[in-house]
Amino acid sequence: MIHIVFASPVYWYSMSGQLKVFFDRLSDLLTIEKELGRKLKGKQCSIIATGFDKELPTCFVTPFEMTATYLHLEFKGFTYLSVQSEADLGGINRNIQHAIQNLTLQAN
Repeated sequence: MIHIVFASPVYWYSMSGQLKVFFDRLSDLLTIEKELGRKLKGKQCSIIATGFDKELPTCFVTPFEMTATYLHLEFKGFTYLSVQSEADLGGINRNIQHAIQNLTLQAN
């Protein structure tokens, strides 16, 4: 099973500008490149996000869920990695590896 992972820092309670542009282009797959867009149907997707808040703002996930629904993707959830101080950066690589392992297990 193909599992697509979107990764973004939390930027003003939303995804990064670069990822937003990518999402805007994804809608072209259902209007311009229909055959390619249909190949996404049934695939799984999830999010890895990083930010300074202790908890991921609930509004962050909504565009991902709605885009998944629009593209007929199965949304499997998110992993949020909070960076509260410079000391947290040392463990972030370990946390990301753990998050990827969890997402891989969820995909199977």
